[in-house]
Amino acid sequence: MRVKELPYLLLLTKEWETQARWYVGPGIMPEVLPNIFEPFFTTRPQGQGSGLGLGVCKLIVQQHGGHITVESGPGHTVFTVQLPIVANA
Repeated sequence: MRVKELPYLLLLTKEWETQARWYVGPGIMPEVLPNIFEPFFTTRPQGQGSGLGLGVCKLIVQQHGGHITVESGPGHTVFTVQLPIVANA
C-alpha cells in the first residue's frame, strides 16, 4: 500500500492480533537496516540522537508478546507492530 502523505498510522485488527503500521520517511539505507533496533545505534551526528528509540520500542513490544518489523526501500519505510489481543478480565 503506497500513500502520498507521509507519515501516517494504519491500524488493522484480526481475531488474534492487532497490527499497527507506520508509513514513514524516504527509506533506510540497506547497510544500516540490520542494526536499527540495536540499543544506541544511530546514523545521526554525535549529540543529535541517542539511538535508543527503536531499541526501546522493540523491548516494549516484545514485553507485550508482540513483534516489530521494518520494510524499507527507496522512497518508503514501513514499521509494523503486531500485538496479541487480550480479552478484558
